[in-house]
Amino acid sequence: MPIIIASETHEHPESIATQTSRKSNIENQQYSIATKQEINSEIQFERLFGLDSKFQGEETKIYNCHGLTFVSKRTGIYKDEVINLILNDEYKEIKNRN
Repeated sequence: MPIIIASETHEHPESIATQTSRKSNIENQQYSIATKQEINSEIQFERLFGLDSKFQGEETKIYNCHGLTFVSKRTGIYKDEVINLILNDEYKEIKNRN
């Protein structure tokens, strides 16, 4: 699911030069404030799983889960097509040898 970012709720994001090993550019954004969608997701999470369910660690808007996985916590990757580009450039299917 793509993340919708309302321009009136965000400052202008920063980005860093990032490429795959095949030299494909990776579009990315670094934010310093939460999106409305992120805030609403946290509220929904607590409604679904109870107030005792909390996210662990310090919150950051510099990177998201895809930024953690693919670019070492340096930035956020938000578009599905960028994630597919990374997967197509970097990963190979491991087939069963049996």
